[in-house]
Amino acid sequence: MASFNFSVTSPLFDTSTEEWNSTNSATLCPEETTRPTDQQGSAPYQGFVTPEAYLSFIEKSGYFIYPLTFLAFLFCGFGVIVYSTKQMRSPTSIYLLAVNLTELANVVINMATETTGFIYGDRASDSLIYIVIFYYFNAYLGTSVRRTTFWLSSLLSAERCIAVCYPLKSKCFKLVRYPVVTAISVTISSVLFHVFVALKLFLYQYQSKDSNATLWKLLPTESFVTDRAPYDAMSIASKVLFVVLPLLGCLIFNFITVVALRIHTKTRASMTGSVGIKSNNNDSKTTITVLASTFVLVIMALPSNITSFIGNVDADLQAKELYSFLVFRRIGRLCELISNCVGFICYMTLSARFRKTFIGIFCPCRSKKSSINESSCQSSASRETGLSTISEEG
Repeated sequence: MASFNFSVTSPLFDTSTEEWNSTNSATLCPEETTRPTDQQGSAPYQGFVTPEAYLSFIEKSGYFIYPLTFLAFLFCGFGVIVYSTKQMRSPTSIYLLAVNLTELANVVINMATETTGFIYGDRASDSLIYIVIFYYFNAYLGTSVRRTTFWLSSLLSAERCIAVCYPLKSKCFKLVRYPVVTAISVTISSVLFHVFVALKLFLYQYQSKDSNATLWKLLPTESFVTDRAPYDAMSIASKVLFVVLPLLGCLIFNFITVVALRIHTKTRASMTGSVGIKSNNNDSKTTITVLASTFVLVIMALPSNITSFIGNVDADLQAKELYSFLVFRRIGRLCELISNCVGFICYMTLSARFRKTFIGIFCPCRSKKSSINESSCQSSASRETGLSTISEEG
């Protein structure tokens, strides 16, 4: 039976693989952790990116991967804490909480994989713990969680679009009325649909000839060896259903929301009630913040997903330009981490409600001072209003 072999070249390897391709008839290898070797035997490698250039890029990009991973973990954690408070309780906040939870889970999975690979080093390919974390947690669960984020972001854009286009009837939509059920349903659907990734390979235990130690490796399942076509079809279908459709939906809903905001500008400007104006301004700020964060997510998700889709469509091109594909996947991983960080920065910059809640949780002293200043300003304003009214009456 064909064996599944891979080796870690350094602690700065990339583990954000989503697909498993056969480089020849005898060996299967994950796209992100393959040691640069000659794919054509003794023939020189003809790709645009050489194996040496790939290794150099992996090592240098590692200096950005680790800080960005830490920041993404920190920012996603902050988002989960803020959106789970009572002050932020709303359908929009529930979807934002779900997005931050899936992003945090994806970051934790990648951190666990990279940390385990760093600990085991060259022995990682024979370690049961690393293989389980790499294959079942990263390749299967990590892919499911990451693509769940795309759908949740699309639903978030749809919820904001409904709130802007139908402000009085928004609660009639099930998407707005049952955000928790919707988010859980999407997550379960993604995890179940991607089960085919975990069914490609299975764990195999064997004894080392040299030290008689117990080692582990991954072997392709019998169904995957005899008929690979269904797995390839499921792979393409998963990209269409859980990548193309939600990302395209984000763009469409964002475009409709922008048009609706421009149409409603004159109507909102003609409102005379100060309370109504303030609430509408807050709603507009929330919508603009969601537009900015989801747009960044769509743009940053393009490199890795386009590369993966091209690899499914043209396997020969991927075999020829193997290390070019791996470089673009590494760039895609960097973009995903940047997207996680930019989302938090957008809400801290554009959303006053998020910023106020964040300061109230992590800087309570400053929050008390700001509330005292606001109350004093309001009392002075009301006092001035009362004096002006008395003078007018006199």
